Amino acid sequence: MKSNKITEQQLDEVALMINNGVSLRQIIKVTNIDKTSIYRRFPGIKTHKFNPITIQSNDEELIGEFIGLFAGDGCFYKDSIGHYKIFLYFNVKERKYVDELKEILHQLFGKYPMQNIENNKIILKYYSQNIYKLIREYLDWNETGRKTHSIHLKGNQYRREFKIGFLRGSLDSDGYFSDKKISFASSSEKLIDNIKTFLTDLDIPHHYYEYIEKRSNRVNMHHVNIRRSDREKFIALINPRERKNITNALAEIRTRATG
Repeated sequence: MKSNKITEQQLDEVALMINNGVSLRQIIKVTNIDKTSIYRRFPGIKTHKFNPITIQSNDEELIGEFIGLFAGDGCFYKDSIGHYKIFLYFNVKERKYVDELKEILHQLFGKYPMQNIENNKIILKYYSQNIYKLIREYLDWNETGRKTHSIHLKGNQYRREFKIGFLRGSLDSDGYFSDKKISFASSSEKLIDNIKTFLTDLDIPHHYYEYIEKRSNRVNMHHVNIRRSDREKFIALINPRERKNITNALAEIRTRATG
């Protein structure tokens, strides 16, 4: 049964869905709010023109960052009535980073993502076929298996700005930043090959190794490390955002640079 009482969180979600061009039918299905209540709170919805999301920026670095982030932290779902859903997942401790990311996504897509919190996860999502098309323009993966095991870029012919953004997004999703090294890790060997290629193209020294998984229900992990002696070069070029263990390491480097 649909509820007539709408919480502030639901109001925000409905407003974002309207702005993202989600149909009234889908809004009712997702929120479980009856049509009359939505009409009362959003009277303009009857004449609202549902404009689909379009890519607002040609900034190669921003696009590369989003693609790198989706490759590690994103997923896609197409429901039974043909709606394309794009999800990005984060830990609740990463609120500051998520807030920064939402501004980047708004710059790229012209609309803010919807946000939900489930257990210890922050979930950002869009309903957009155009964003899905953008993702598939750059990324490929095995449709029959787990995305994370096979996802990779289509080729290596990308501009320098895209490579910088992609490495930044990949560090945010599949990376680790400490006072000793910078690391990327993925179960997709092809994705790690993309990272290795871009680091080589940008003249950033790195080292690769494969962890051979002994458990039969797990897959091998592929790692790329940038040692401490080379990380300042990486930071100066890639300009990683402050997330996870990056904050303290960046503060240490800035102190040394200004001391």
